Amino acid sequence: MLRHHVQKSAADAKRYYAAADYYAAGSVLRPAFGGLTAERLGVTGPASKEHFDRLCDNLHPLTGEKLTVRQRADRVVGVDFTFDGPKSFGVLAALTDDARLTQALHDATVETLAEMERHVSTRVRVNGKTDENRTTGNMLYYLVAHGESRPVDGVPDMNPHLHAFLLNVTWDETEKRYKAANLVDVMRDMTYYQSAFHQRLATKLEALGYEVERKGNCFEVLGIPKSVTDKFSRRTQLIEAEAKKQG
Repeated sequence: MLRHHVQKSAADAKRYYAAADYYAAGSVLRPAFGGLTAERLGVTGPASKEHFDRLCDNLHPLTGEKLTVRQRADRVVGVDFTFDGPKSFGVLAALTDDARLTQALHDATVETLAEMERHVSTRVRVNGKTDENRTTGNMLYYLVAHGESRPVDGVPDMNPHLHAFLLNVTWDETEKRYKAANLVDVMRDMTYYQSAFHQRLATKLEALGYEVERKGNCFEVLGIPKSVTDKFSRRTQLIEAEAKKQG
């Protein structure tokens, strides 16, 4: 799956990432910054919480200077994209402890983010008009890995996934300055990116020797019974039951 959540509070973003060390606990891969904007800012690679907190506050991660011109109280801090495979993938990863599966998930995510990045744009404000966008082709994301779902009755299920928090900043080469990123188009094309991510992950699993069965825009790992995936999908079942109750 590929899901997203728009974050409009810097305080909430910083608190969410720090709460119970949710993103760092159990991570196989260290949190890292990625994207061409990260390269320009000088923070590509292993990330520090201090740099992340500054970026949430719209500050340069290294110097602490204001990053983009506009600093509205209700500005979008970023968008959290969650990348995970089907439950059969999570079960396979837990049963085999095959580190190559974690790497495959990571690589499929990064490749999909690179595709997203090519379509990132920024709003052009000319003569009072704000209805034009200019493609910048660069973005900054904070990538973190986690191995479990949120607990149900105090016990989590296996669910290897990555969070890519896309910070609301991009470099406008025409205006020679950092500006807010227009991530609306990226979110609009979520169905496509989800399909592309799953196809990449499925192809990588096949290259490792695992058999998969493609099902529409997703896939399942062969040999993992549905009874097993259902057993470890308690949070999904809880959400679906609540959704049905709410209509």
